[in-house]
Amino acid sequence: MKCLIVLAALIAIAAAAPQGDIEVRNLDIDHSGLVDGSYSFSYDQSDDHKREESAMPFPYRGTLKTAAKE
Repeated sequence: MKCLIVLAALIAIAAAAPQGDIEVRNLDIDHSGLVDGSYSFSYDQSDDHKREESAMPFPYRGTLKTAAKE
């Protein structure tokens, strides 16, 4: 019985292990508005996660877009 529990635990650990490295395909960062504090960035990963974000502190405005593989 103990061997069965240990075997099940080892299988669960092996199944939960990361399947491979995720690479950033595209990275774009813009901090050119350091005077007013505005910024924007976006990235695209090899696992199809994408993110775009931009903000301007005065007046308070910003956008955030995310997309993930379902």
